[in-house]
Amino acid sequence: PPEPPEPPELAGVDKLLATCKGKAGSTWVIDQTRTGIEVKEYSRKHELNRRLVIPGDQPQPTRIAASTESDVIYLLESSPQIQRVRGLALVESPAAPVPPSDGGVVSSTWTTFLSKAIRANDTFAGDALGRDKPFLPEDKVRIRLLPNPLFKEAVHEVDLRLGYDEQGAFFQTVDGLPLQRITETTRLKWAVMGREGSKVITIFESDGAVVEEFTARRLANMMAFDAGDYDWAPPK
Repeated sequence: PPEPPEPPELAGVDKLLATCKGKAGSTWVIDQTRTGIEVKEYSRKHELNRRLVIPGDQPQPTRIAASTESDVIYLLESSPQIQRVRGLALVESPAAPVPPSDGGVVSSTWTTFLSKAIRANDTFAGDALGRDKPFLPEDKVRIRLLPNPLFKEAVHEVDLRLGYDEQGAFFQTVDGLPLQRITETTRLKWAVMGREGSKVITIFESDGAVVEEFTARRLANMMAFDAGDYDWAPPK
């Protein structure tokens, strides 16, 4: 594709990070100033119309797109832990300008009508799952098994743990005996489980970018038996 045209020279821009065209021939820019990153709109005549300052503790904008028919902009914003897209719409433009020290730039009020974010999930955080209450994982869950009529002395309970490897997550006993593979998500960075209700186990897992949720039911439909003595190797 052809190279985009060079942006015009705009007064008051310290370091141009991104630019796009907007309504009525205006130009929107992301400016890296000495005090932080600002989003600015310039008129067709390259006069500063309005300024949107992004607080330093928020993800900072790196890309911008604007509607050419309405006062709507879209920002791609990033921080070490979050990447998000926000849609902002102008809802108020008071007639009174801000103090002359800001060059008479019109004070504006914006509302966020769209916000979608991807959070880094290298480690589990129970309060970052979008739930009303934090999820509390359990290291092991005790399951009561079906009785084995052939071996009356067989154990009737087992403690399950959640394991994971390069092929996904699986249930195993506390001493490492694999029982059942439950997911096929590769390159997992963590996987946790916890009981929610008497018969349901909730599982969360993540590869660092996407968090997946599963539920496991009817785990009591297992039976213990004596398999004798044998050598086995853990799954590779």
